[in-house]
Amino acid sequence: MISSPKHILVIRFSSIGDIVLTFPLLRMLKNKFPNAGIDFVVKTQYAELVEKNPFVDALYRFDKKDGWFPLLRIRKAVQKQDYDLIVDLQSNFRSFVIKVFQNARVVSYKKPFINRLLLVLLKYNRFTPAKPVYQRYIDTLHASEKAEPDFIPDRATCVLAASRLTEQGFQQRELNIAFIPGAGKATKRWPADYYAQLGGLLSRQPLIKIWVLGDEGDREPAAEICRAIPGRCIDLTGKFSLMESACALSKMDAVVSNDSGFMHIADALQKPVIAIFGPTTGEFGFYPRNANARVIECKDLYCRPCSHVGPDRCPEKHFRCMRDIKPEVVYNRIVEDILPITGKV
Repeated sequence: MISSPKHILVIRFSSIGDIVLTFPLLRMLKNKFPNAGIDFVVKTQYAELVEKNPFVDALYRFDKKDGWFPLLRIRKAVQKQDYDLIVDLQSNFRSFVIKVFQNARVVSYKKPFINRLLLVLLKYNRFTPAKPVYQRYIDTLHASEKAEPDFIPDRATCVLAASRLTEQGFQQRELNIAFIPGAGKATKRWPADYYAQLGGLLSRQPLIKIWVLGDEGDREPAAEICRAIPGRCIDLTGKFSLMESACALSKMDAVVSNDSGFMHIADALQKPVIAIFGPTTGEFGFYPRNANARVIECKDLYCRPCSHVGPDRCPEKHFRCMRDIKPEVVYNRIVEDILPITGKV
């Protein structure tokens, strides 16, 4: 890595979780080079997460639905900025278009393709130790810093989000638990009826309120969950922006989530998290890492992992990695490990 870069460009187009996992690297770069400007290339739909980051000075927004022209425009703009360090954390053809033949030192994240294939196809594990992805990003720069999850919510947005939560009946004295039923792939989603059953079990506890967070695509499972616990469940899916959702998570006492971008935000906010993992495993580097996080999974299931990102359908057609995690198991872990942390029971 350049000893004292003055202008740094970081490329990570998507998605929510992967972008959040770049934040420890951004903090490290700003701490190490406080006088350097740090710019970021991101897809437009995720820009809100980055534009308020205190370690980022400027953004390049890319929308793939507009074709290649915006990407070429970004490439041209980058050429004019005289960057001396480009950090490519996406490592795909689009990021190659931006970084190739630039007059800058380029450092690219090397995705562990071979190790992934060996683990998925042969169940042979070469991920030793199993480092979190945000640490792998920092290791790409050959830096010695040890990272921790990092997320700084925007204060102004959080004031607005707090007001909207209050309008929905949020009370600090209650035990507020967020459910995150969505995920990027269908096989990474714990069944909605299981979330509904878990909500029913939790509703036996006094003063518990469930808040369901997610995007427009999560409205159907959210409706099923809230139907099971009327009066104790608030559906916020599709109603909050990304940063507003992060602010809402910061107000929660605990979070139950699939392997999703919001889970990574909750983890970085140091929230007590119950993370439900199905087709993927910890070796890929996406487990939550804060001291109050717990992972629930079917550890000894023969077919896990079946993918490093989760397939669209269960290859074995039984979906046992999720179906075998019963609501009672998750409820017991919440009661034993999470509720005592909150100090409200």
